[in-house]
Amino acid sequence: MSDIAKREFDALAVDGSNYLTWTTDVEIKLDSMGLDHTIVQPEGGKDERTKPDKAKALHFLRHHLHPDLKSEYMTERDPLVLWQSLKERFSQQRSIVLLRAQQDWITLRFQDFKSVAAYNSALHRIVTKMRLCGQKITDADMIEKTLSTFHPGNIVLQQQYRNSKYTKYSELSEVLSVAEQQNEVLMNNHSVRPTGSMAVPEAHANVAESSRNNKRGRGKGKWKWKRGAIFEGNGKGKPKGRTEPKKEKGDHSREEQGECYRCGAKGHWFRKCRTPRHLVDLYQQSKKGKGQHESHFTTEPEAQERDDMNVDGSGEDVRMDENENNLLDDIDVFGDLQ
Repeated sequence: MSDIAKREFDALAVDGSNYLTWTTDVEIKLDSMGLDHTIVQPEGGKDERTKPDKAKALHFLRHHLHPDLKSEYMTERDPLVLWQSLKERFSQQRSIVLLRAQQDWITLRFQDFKSVAAYNSALHRIVTKMRLCGQKITDADMIEKTLSTFHPGNIVLQQQYRNSKYTKYSELSEVLSVAEQQNEVLMNNHSVRPTGSMAVPEAHANVAESSRNNKRGRGKGKWKWKRGAIFEGNGKGKPKGRTEPKKEKGDHSREEQGECYRCGAKGHWFRKCRTPRHLVDLYQQSKKGKGQHESHFTTEPEAQERDDMNVDGSGEDVRMDENENNLLDDIDVFGDLQ
């Protein structure tokens, strides 16, 4: 009894709307249990059903009834009597289901469905209902129904399928399913890249190429270049890695930003100063009077005497000796670094 304690399928509804499917499920299950003879009228008036078999069949039938129906047929003790009572009560469901199935069959069209699978599901559901109600539907009817409801734009395909002369609907259904998948692949390939357009580069191709280039550039030469750029000089205390941009002709923007340590004027450096001596003395005295000193610069008497020797009243530059040139070069470089 434990094998029938759980419901194998839906119970019979109160209005009998699922009577056709319910009777089919009951007959199949009782046949598998060896109890199919319990709901069949005995031949020759001899009842060969045993009491345990009738009890099992009755319990199974009542277990798959709606609770309201179960209470209505509480007095029935014979599975055959219960089966016939339900048949007399809900046998009109066949005519109701048949009318609805026939209406669905008339309105069924292949062009109204988006896929072959959806059309096949609706077609087989309608055909099954009609067959349960006693109306015979053949494969030829199903093939004709399908081909005659093609979209008008597919007239050529419809004629080709007719010329194939299929005898089973399963063959036509298989061909339609394969053609649908092929068309879907074709449309996807077209939508990915329209006609005449260039192929899209492979994703991450540039990243992979740059990583390969970076790997080639790694090694001993990497640190050697850095050491050379940082620590090797060009003869004037400037590293090779810090090259100054080439100044174009007539560009005095850098000189305009500087300030002469000798006269305080802007627009030229110390070694290019052409300011007269008496103006230089006035500038130096004004700085001493204020108690301010030029950063990193000291005026010594010997330097002032050299200035007097190097600059005359006419503003012409007097040649300096080699030691003084080196000193001015060092001061110029130090100013550039600042």
